Order: sequence, then structure tokens, then C-alpha cells
Amino acid sequence: MKKKNVLLIVETSRAFGRDLLKGITRWITENDDWVVHLEDRGLLESTPSWLKDWRGDGIISRTSSLSMAKTLNEQRSPVVELLGNGNQVVAEVRNNEEMVARCAVEHFAQAGFKNFAFFNIGHSWWGRLRQENFEREVRRIDGNPLVFPRSGAGPRVFYPSWGPTMPQCLPG
Repeated sequence: MKKKNVLLIVETSRAFGRDLLKGITRWITENDDWVVHLEDRGLLESTPSWLKDWRGDGIISRTSSLSMAKTLNEQRSPVVELLGNGNQVVAEVRNNEEMVARCAVEHFAQAGFKNFAFFNIGHSWWGRLRQENFEREVRRIDGNPLVFPRSGAGPRVFYPSWGPTMPQCLPG
């Protein structure tokens, strides 16, 4: 059987992307019918110039820019998107944001927590959905959801860069 040529456009600069690649690697090891093409990259890097000319059997991507999504939509190969923005590509693997919120709220409620808060950085479609579902789930258990006042007030990017103006999460 001829092996499939699959391009992976997944960032290697963050633990989340590397964990996705570990899962893909596990699948490849068990199935042994792919030849994978991958280069180290960051999540916010621009679209590689060679992408428009790439020909293969499929692409798995984690796209953080609309220009990259547009280039991927123009590919002749099937594309499976692992991030996207909810409406730019045909096949997206997405979280069930309602279930994410329900599991988190139920977990903390069962642990005895009574107060619930939500903090979202940036303006992402999934962050808004997660926040809406969080608020609904907290109200469902007769709780009062607190959403940080500046939640979502940052720039319209998928992942803002951490810097001196971002809140510190580590103990002082």
C-alpha cells in the first residue's frame, strides 16, 4: 500500500502543539501508512511561502491567522483544522465548549466550591462560547458567575503575548 503524504502545520513552540504532535505520532506509529512533513514553527508565524505549492494527500493544521486559513482553503488536499476560528475551514476538530463548562463547574461544585469566576484573555470565538456556557452552567446550579471586568478586553488575537502588562499567575 502506498503511504500517504501528510503535512503537519502545528506549532512546536508551545506544549499544547507538541502534545498534539505526540498524539499524531502515536497514531502514525500504530498505523504506519503516512509519511509526515513537519517543520518547527510558532503559533503566530506567517504563512510559509512554499505552502501554496505543496501537493500531498492531506494537511493537519493548527491555524491562528486568517491568511493561513485562506491559503489552506485553497489547497487541493483535504485539510483538518485543529484551531481555526469556527467558520474559516471545512473540517475543524473543536472542543465542545458546553461540555467543557459543564465539566468544570460540576467538578468544582462537587468539591464544595460555592464561588465561580471566569477570566478570558483576548477576543476568541471559543473564549466567548466558553464564557457564555460557563455563565449558563453556574446559573444552572443556582450559582452566581463572576466574570472578571477586563475579561476579553485585550487585542483581537488568538493568543496575546505575555508581558509586563499581563497579570502574573505565579505566587510572589
